Amino acid sequence: WISCSERMPEDEQEVIVHNKLGYRYVSYFDEHSGLFFDMRGGNQMNCIEHILVTHWMPLPAAPEPEQS
Repeated sequence: WISCSERMPEDEQEVIVHNKLGYRYVSYFDEHSGLFFDMRGGNQMNCIEHILVTHWMPLPAAPEPEQS
């Protein structure tokens, strides 16, 4: 986990966030506003409680397709 006080994600990077209440969300970071959103290009109506976000981490790589 990376502390928000240490550094923030890249613009529009999809990350997992952890907030002060112990909840975790997948969200996108918007560098311009400094907010986390639940969808890329989101608006204020769907922003995550960014004030409560304390840590974030990059998503792991997607699984490889299974070979049959």
